[in-house]
Amino acid sequence: MKLKFSHGLFIMLLLVAVPIFGHLDELPIQLWDESRLIENALEMNHNGNYIVTKFAGQPDMWNTKPPFLIWLQVICIKLLGMNELAVRLPSALAALATCLLIYWLLAKKFKAPWLGVISCVILVSSAGYVRMHGTRSADYDSMLTLFITACSIYYYLYLEEAKGKYLTYTIVCLILACLTKGIAGLMVTPALLLYTLYKKKLLVLLKDKRFYAGLAGFGIFVLGYYLLREHYNPGYIQAVQDNELGGRYLKVNESHTGSDYFYLNQLADTQFKDWCLLLIPGILLGIASKLKGLQNLSVLLLALVISYLYILSSASTKLPWYDMPIYPFLSIIAAIFIYCICQLLLKIKMQDSFNFNPLPYALIIFFCLLPYCTMISYVLTPPNPQYWDSNNEDMAKYLKDVLSVKRNIDGFTVTESHPQNIFCYRTIFAYTNRPVTFIHSSDFKDAKKVIAYRDDTKKYIDSNYYYHILHTYNAVIAYQIDSPKHKITLK
Repeated sequence: MKLKFSHGLFIMLLLVAVPIFGHLDELPIQLWDESRLIENALEMNHNGNYIVTKFAGQPDMWNTKPPFLIWLQVICIKLLGMNELAVRLPSALAALATCLLIYWLLAKKFKAPWLGVISCVILVSSAGYVRMHGTRSADYDSMLTLFITACSIYYYLYLEEAKGKYLTYTIVCLILACLTKGIAGLMVTPALLLYTLYKKKLLVLLKDKRFYAGLAGFGIFVLGYYLLREHYNPGYIQAVQDNELGGRYLKVNESHTGSDYFYLNQLADTQFKDWCLLLIPGILLGIASKLKGLQNLSVLLLALVISYLYILSSASTKLPWYDMPIYPFLSIIAAIFIYCICQLLLKIKMQDSFNFNPLPYALIIFFCLLPYCTMISYVLTPPNPQYWDSNNEDMAKYLKDVLSVKRNIDGFTVTESHPQNIFCYRTIFAYTNRPVTFIHSSDFKDAKKVIAYRDDTKKYIDSNYYYHILHTYNAVIAYQIDSPKHKITLK
C-alpha cells in the first residue's frame, strides 16, 4: 500500500471536502447556542467591542466563554457578509485543519499516508463529529476539538523528538483552546500529565525553560483576558464561576442530565457505532506494532480517551456534543486496526494474473464505504433539528429565504421575534437597513402588512381583524390587514 505524501493528501482532501463543507449553509440559524453565538458576533462586528461579547446590546452573562471563535466569525462576516455561511465557516475550517494535522502526523512522521487517509475518512464519517453543534454549526466545539487535537499531537512529538518548538506549539494550542471554550480547554491536561509520567519525562519538562515561558504566556493571554473582561464588565468572573466551574460540573444545568454511561452509550449507539468494535483491537495492535512511535502514540490516545470520558462522565451536566474532542483520537485508533490488518493482507500472495493485491483496499471499502455514504447523505439532505417546534422552524427558513433575496417582505411587520434564532435575523435586517419591522408580540399597532407564525398570534388576528392573505409558507402567513372587527383589547 505505497502512497506518496502528496497523493495521499489529495485523496484525503477530496474525501473530506463534502462532509465538511457540503451544504454548510443549508439550514437556517439554529435555536439556542448557535443563535446566541451568532448574535454575539453580529453585535461585536457592529459595535467594535472585541472584549465584551453582547446580546441584545447588553454584556452577555449567560454565554461566558472567551471570544476567540467570535473574533473569527467577525472576520468572516466582514469578508462574506451577514449570513449563515460566514458564521459557520470557522467551524468547518477548524475541521479541515484537524484533518490536515492528523494526516500530517501519520503520513509525515509515521510514513503511513494510508493510515492518515483512513483516520480522516473515519473522522468525517462519524456522527459525533460531523453534526449540528459540531463541525456544521457556529458553535465552539469544532474549534475546541482542533486545538485539543493539536495540543496533544504536538506534545507527543515534543516528548518523542525532544524538540522545544513542539512544546511551544503545545502551549499556544492550549492557550487558544482556553480562549475558545474556557475551562474545557484544560480537560486534555490530565492525560498529558499521565503520559509524561509514563514516558518518565516529568523532570525533562520541568527543566525546560519553554515550559515556564508557556505558563507565563498562559497567564498573560488567558488570565489576562478574564481580568480585562472583568474590568470592562464587572461581575463577569463570578458569572464564569457560576456557569462553568461549578454550575455545569457540580450540578445539573438546564435539565441536561444522564447516567454515568451516557457518553459510552451514545458512542456505541449512534456517534461512533460503525467502529466501536475496532477500538480495543486497535489499541492492542497499536501497542504491539513495530511501526516506530506507534506504540507510544497508542498509549497516549488511550489516556486521552479514558481521561476525557471520565471527566465528562463525572460531571452532573451531560450534553451529546461534549465528547466531540475525543473523536479524532477514536478515529486514529480505529484506523490503526484497519491499517494493521491491511498490512497483514499485503503479505498474502496473489495469482500471477494480479498486478497488485486488492485485499487491503477491499477491507478499507468494507469498513468505510457505508458510513461515509451515510454521512454524505446526511450532509446533502440535512435533517431538521429535533428540538425545534415546527412553527419556529418554518419561520427561520422563511427569514433565511428573505435574507438570500428569495422573498421580499419590505414594509412588513414580523410578529413574535423573541426566540433567539428569529432575533438573529432581526439583528441582521437592522444592521443591513432592510425596511422590515420586528416586534416581540402581536401588538402590530397600525401596520397593514403583518407576518405571523405562532398559532396564538394567528388566532388573535383572525378574531380581531378583517384581512386577506398575501402568501403562506407552511406555518408562516403574510397578512394584509384591512380593518379591525371591533375595538382591539391587547392581550
